[in-house]
Order: sequence, then C-alpha cells, then structure tokens
Amino acid sequence: MAYDDRESNEAVGCVAAGVYDSTGHMVAGMSISVPTIRWNDQRRAEWTELVRRGAAMLSRRLGHHGIEM
Repeated sequence: MAYDDRESNEAVGCVAAGVYDSTGHMVAGMSISVPTIRWNDQRRAEWTELVRRGAAMLSRRLGHHGIEM
C-alpha cells in the first residue's frame, strides 16, 4: 500500500496498491484520490481496504496467486 498525504496537491489524499500478473511482477497500480476535507482515520482505513481488495481481485484475474498485499 502507498499513501499520498497532500504531497502533490494540498487538497487531495490518495491510497494506492500494486497489481500483479501471473509471474508475480507488478504490472499496474490501482488508486483512489480523495478531497482532504473527506479524509480522516476511519475513512482512510475504509479506502485502504477497498483499494487493497480491488487490486487483489484484479491481480487474481491476471493469474496472480501469491500473497495478497
């Protein structure tokens, strides 16, 4: 998981996770960007889980069977 806490834009926070193919190589990333006025610890945890699950699902569709990130 990776986070951008207003690093590139003061009004936006991001959560990201890697997407892996059948060989275990990272081939893409999945992320969401959220206005910082909606950003708090509870929502960060929810968005982290959403992105983690989405990236894991896409990785499985690409044939990845490794450990979920």
